[in-house]
Amino acid sequence: INAEYMGTHIVKQMEPEVKTEVYLIRHAASYFNLFEEVRKAKNGKGEMPKASGAEMKIIEGVLDKFDVKLADPSLTEKGIHQCMTAKKFYESLPLKCVFVSPLSRALETAKLLFEDHPQRVNMKFIVHPLLSEMLACNNEIPLPLKKKIDAYADQLFDFSLFKNYEQPDLYFLYNLNSPDKEILFKEIASAPTLSYMNIIEKYAREKSKTQPTRKRKIENYQNLRKRGVQFAHFVKEYCKTNGLKSGEVGVVAHGAILGHITATEFNHYHKGCYTKLENCGYKLFDINPLTHQPNTPVSYTHLTLPTSDLVQILVVAVLLKKKKQI
Repeated sequence: INAEYMGTHIVKQMEPEVKTEVYLIRHAASYFNLFEEVRKAKNGKGEMPKASGAEMKIIEGVLDKFDVKLADPSLTEKGIHQCMTAKKFYESLPLKCVFVSPLSRALETAKLLFEDHPQRVNMKFIVHPLLSEMLACNNEIPLPLKKKIDAYADQLFDFSLFKNYEQPDLYFLYNLNSPDKEILFKEIASAPTLSYMNIIEKYAREKSKTQPTRKRKIENYQNLRKRGVQFAHFVKEYCKTNGLKSGEVGVVAHGAILGHITATEFNHYHKGCYTKLENCGYKLFDINPLTHQPNTPVSYTHLTLPTSDLVQILVVAVLLKKKKQI
């Protein structure tokens, strides 16, 4: 590196940063995608999708997009066909590690795309909690983690990152903004006989009715972007530690989280400045620019104090700060 002296300052002419390109892959078509296509067709906003009678029967009794009968949906026949069609291309990629969302449709997609990869035995498949989809409806409410671990035990999928969480099944709630995070943890703790899925279903449905359009989702866009930045930092450090080169890492996840990783102006997510991937589609993307942004540490624990206690603590903290300033 050369250096030039300008007055008393040294300006370094930095070497170009080495790229850390990863293959961002969206999951194949799921039952939620089918449910949405049918709903739109019934409202005159598209054609009725082609699906088998058995598939239509699965979504038949689903009340709405919050109904947990469709929580954490699996792939449809269309989605499986997409994987079978695309797998030859994905098998040609020189991947050594694939990070996967813990939601069923992403796990199934990763399994189908890479089960016959020539380097499958040597590849690592790491299920990463930060890759879960934006929490808004039944599509993002995960089934209990043990079911996933048991189902993918013979696939050598690594779920060890979830051991960091106080309540692993609720990993997707830990990085939510306040007050949603505290409210949901409190409601789940106060109703141990109820499934966390039913509690979140009720909360999401009520929020969609009472909040303005952009605040109806439990997770907001800024929080989703924050997760994307956290994940980029994780991957860059992982590549550095394990000697992985650009293009040797894959990521199988979801439209919104991948969109917020690729977005150039995340506050304008709906204005076309992000990459919208089709089911089973991909983008080779350099994550380095994201790692220039501050990394907020992942929170593995949650506050259990009642809201009134939290308010008192904040008031005391402010008074103590003012006292010091006097």
